Amino acid sequence: MRLIVSPKEAVQKIDALIKEGYELRECIVDDYERKRNEAWEREDEDNDDESENETENEDQHQKIAPEFESFMPSIKFAQKELERVKKMAESYQPHIELNKKDVSDEIIDGYKKKQDTWFNSCLTILKDIYKDFAPIYIFYERLSLTKFDIGLGDPNFREYIHVVDRIDSRLSALVDFYNDLKDQVRSPLNYLEKKAQIWFYDFVCQLTPSSNESALCGYMFQYGIGEYRSYADIYEYIFGEIEDTSDKLPKGWKVKVRSAYDGINRKTNKSFGFNILSKKGYAIALHFPSRLIGSGL
Repeated sequence: MRLIVSPKEAVQKIDALIKEGYELRECIVDDYERKRNEAWEREDEDNDDESENETENEDQHQKIAPEFESFMPSIKFAQKELERVKKMAESYQPHIELNKKDVSDEIIDGYKKKQDTWFNSCLTILKDIYKDFAPIYIFYERLSLTKFDIGLGDPNFREYIHVVDRIDSRLSALVDFYNDLKDQVRSPLNYLEKKAQIWFYDFVCQLTPSSNESALCGYMFQYGIGEYRSYADIYEYIFGEIEDTSDKLPKGWKVKVRSAYDGINRKTNKSFGFNILSKKGYAIALHFPSRLIGSGL
């Protein structure tokens, strides 16, 4: 995907977006867990009150009338069975009855607004980073890849989860962009077509926008270092479609390609200390000196 800014600047901008989105997500999750725990505590208190009432009722039935003493073995067996079933029931987590005030519309609407603000900020910055529309479409349409555990008995908390889920889906897209860009940061040569700038790490070689030189760079940086492209393909890219046979090519067409080639190398040699293009017959390729590769740059 083609960039408007340098890969280093793009990585920094996307890293900031990821940090902002993560902090918003954690704020919502912390609030969700705090309210959920408060609801569980209320449920436990209610269960304790019910248990005390049951204990009082059991104490009242502990005294057995004389006429029922013959049934004591059966009664004791029934009590043991009741205790066993009760323990089994306690091992199952009941649904929580939550109060609507725990998750007010104002709270959820506030988080949604914060999420929308972050989302729109992401779109704006992605448009400033990428020349292509594809990243914006991927970010906008990215389906949720992370499902936040809503747990049993949390029906009133679902809106929290929906907001978190939407943030997670967009974060996953940003992380993909970041991983792609960090590889470009390690690449020594990059070309910003919109600005007509060749970058060698933090060094910049400025070309004239809308010139043959900038058009040649725009074409050559679509291919890898050492991947040769013919003069005819280059001319067709810069000046428009031509016939495939050499006798149909305009007079002086090779001179125009060679002139752009020489102009780029002259400027990069001045800015970086080396030529970025090499020639083999009537073909041109991006070039990176082996002495720089060997130096670990």
